[in-house]
Amino acid sequence: MSAPAEGSVVGGLQGAALFQSLSAEQHQRLAGYGQTLEFVAEQPIFAEGDPPDGLYVVLDGLVRISGVDEDGETLELAQVAAGGFFGELALLDNAPRSGSAAAMVPSRLFRLGQPEFLDFAVSSRAVVVELFGELSRRVRETNSRAIEATLRKRRMRDQLELERLRALSELVAGIAHEVNTPLGVAVTALSVIDRVLADPAWNAQASADLVNCGEDIQDATRLLRKNIFRAHDLVKSFKNLSVRQLTDAVETVQIPEVVREALRLFEPQSRQANLDIRFSCELSGADAAWRGYPGHLTGIVLNLLQNIDRYAYPDRMGGVVDIELAWAGASVAEGFSLVVRDHGRGIAEDDLARIFDPFFTTGRINGGTGLGLAIVKNLMQDALSGSVSVHSAVGAGTSFSLKLPQL
Repeated sequence: MSAPAEGSVVGGLQGAALFQSLSAEQHQRLAGYGQTLEFVAEQPIFAEGDPPDGLYVVLDGLVRISGVDEDGETLELAQVAAGGFFGELALLDNAPRSGSAAAMVPSRLFRLGQPEFLDFAVSSRAVVVELFGELSRRVRETNSRAIEATLRKRRMRDQLELERLRALSELVAGIAHEVNTPLGVAVTALSVIDRVLADPAWNAQASADLVNCGEDIQDATRLLRKNIFRAHDLVKSFKNLSVRQLTDAVETVQIPEVVREALRLFEPQSRQANLDIRFSCELSGADAAWRGYPGHLTGIVLNLLQNIDRYAYPDRMGGVVDIELAWAGASVAEGFSLVVRDHGRGIAEDDLARIFDPFFTTGRINGGTGLGLAIVKNLMQDALSGSVSVHSAVGAGTSFSLKLPQL
């Protein structure tokens, strides 16, 4: 590194955006406060974590500013050409360098340390104003880039989640269709057996032992039919949910049936968890017609029930769950009120304000992700244009109140 002629340094400072408001005399004085350094191509200037040694102004050449991301990969953050500057935070604090700098081509730089800058600033307020103005602009740009990057990641994550749900829904719909075929064949076979056993000719020709055997077979077929139809209803519920997730369209449905369908889907888990779910609804016909997204409502009910299973009555201790559906106002036109209430452990007051926050959970060791109630709130507000509130007391249970308007 060598020190070029003072005149060329002054000319370089005059071309620097940070010092353009200074007079020729001030540029001349500023040149005497710093050092002029030369770097060859790919030569490091400073590394992330190094102690701060001042502001750098690029007189000639090109400098790369880089940083290391959370995965340990080196990312290029900026390229600084002649007239630009970097490392300005070293003039304001003594924190280690937050990034690395290296010359991309042979470069000539002017370095101004903090003590020298403060000495010069005493006689030149303009440079202080310019510095803070430039810092503010850079902070705004950095914030804008960070916000845009966050939004981009969120959009990508949402799109990936949507595609995952679509793929899963298509798979469920296909499986449901395939399962319904053998179930239909089984029902047909049972009908044939029933018809044969009910034929008077069978009873007339059969011995007493065969008649008794036939009665046992009829009992077995009744049991088989009951469970086959139950399996058929469950498969139908899965298929309806998957199709609704795929189409994501507004429908006019009987809202009690949507809730009952969610309860049928949850029934295997509720039996394992020893939950006694009691659904109360006196609405029917035109009084129960709701225009909305039934697939989303099914997902909301399932998430609330899974939350009760995991937190209100953990370790399959079991308990009562009351679900009440009614009008939200004086008529069906005002939408519906759905209350899901347990009588379990309740929620601590300190946690109550955070339960809808994404990734907040008190049960991570039990498999909780902190997304269930966040999904409930987002679906209620964004998809259904409704609202959800919660009331809870430790030892007295928790109540979720949902307002479902007509869409």
